[in-house]
Amino acid sequence: NIKSISGTKPQDVSFNSDQTEALFVGIDDDIYIAYLNEDESTARITRNTNNEYYSDPQFISNDTKILYAQRKNSSNSNLGTINIYIMDRDGKNPTQITDADSTKKEKFIMPRMSSKEDKIIYYFKDEGMYELNYPLQKRGSLVKKEGGASIKPEISTNFRNMRWSPDGKKAIVWENNNIIYNLYVYEKNAVTKLRHFQSNAHNASWHGDDEVIFQYKSRGGMMYRKNINLNINDDPTLLYEKKWAQLQPRQ
Repeated sequence: NIKSISGTKPQDVSFNSDQTEALFVGIDDDIYIAYLNEDESTARITRNTNNEYYSDPQFISNDTKILYAQRKNSSNSNLGTINIYIMDRDGKNPTQITDADSTKKEKFIMPRMSSKEDKIIYYFKDEGMYELNYPLQKRGSLVKKEGGASIKPEISTNFRNMRWSPDGKKAIVWENNNIIYNLYVYEKNAVTKLRHFQSNAHNASWHGDDEVIFQYKSRGGMMYRKNINLNINDDPTLLYEKKWAQLQPRQ
């Protein structure tokens, strides 16, 4: 069934465990819940002030709570820090999870909680991809690829970047490096946690725990698939011989 969401343009869309509800951020930078299988109006659950916008909401804790990022300004300047928070699904009882340095205006964005709820990956803006042991840490550590460098995940509001596999052991993430897209696999238990998986690919999502579906720029932007155990030199398999459609997959 197709349901139209009216009133505001959805961004940063994610779904609950049974895919009957969608969380998203509107153009007003507040968080909303859309009820996909019910004849019920979309509910606005936050009301930001002082330009302290919300982003990247995700259902966690059996859909009873919401993980998200929020900017906090010392004045109405849009130059504040961005930290990661958790709140009840009705917007009440917000709890700050991270400790970004306000003097440096640090920004922790795109938080993604694993299904096991033991790890949060996020983008420390302009620095690189980080991982945080939840709930023990307030600041995460840099995630590195071979050679010791990290990556800067592309910020994408229409198709969610940085996605955990259903089993919570891996994540798929893409970087846009001077208009060259590279797809990486993050493995939380590996020594080198970022592995270059596919060149010229982005807009990736999981099909089970062992396969990734993505838009392949080298083949006219069509949809391809690839087993996660293959390496960078292995070719992907054509999934559908048409240009990739920007449909937000329910996971």
